[in-house]
Amino acid sequence: MSQTAKVLLAFTGIFVAGAVAGGIVALRVGVEKAQQVRTAQPVSAPRIVTVDQYGPAQLDRYVKLLALEPDQKGKISPLIEQAAKRLADLTKQNRAETLTIREDLDKEVSALLTETQRTRLAEMQKNRRAQFDGMKGNGPDRGPRGGPGSPPFAPFVGAGRRNGSGASVTVSNSAPAPGPADRP
Repeated sequence: MSQTAKVLLAFTGIFVAGAVAGGIVALRVGVEKAQQVRTAQPVSAPRIVTVDQYGPAQLDRYVKLLALEPDQKGKISPLIEQAAKRLADLTKQNRAETLTIREDLDKEVSALLTETQRTRLAEMQKNRRAQFDGMKGNGPDRGPRGGPGSPPFAPFVGAGRRNGSGASVTVSNSAPAPGPADRP
């Protein structure tokens, strides 16, 4: 047998031995990993807690994670109820302020629009109010964007975005883009 054939045979043997050893190690590690996965505790997805559910959920969390004694639970419960009430009040206040800011903006924008554009803005406001009213609910049946009975989410008519050339593109679900006659 020639010297080159012996070298190739040696390299092939080393390669095969490495592949076999690697396969054995991978199989052993794979089996161990599978056992770990089978015995691992399931990780629950974080629960979305609404303002109304905050107090009881926070108390349950403290009881479980801090192993509260009954007397501790009794003292902490009113504190959590106070915090939950403050959070609920803050949420209501933020909603009211948000609505006021949006209404002020719409008044200022309306002064700069044509009659056709004002009509479209009024429709946008109507849709936004319906969505906002739908989001006031805090129950699990609320669903995304207000849940049953609320209108589906639609981007604002005429909301501009840029295409690749830098020109503004009008996005609309129903109304056509304003033409030259609609512009001031």
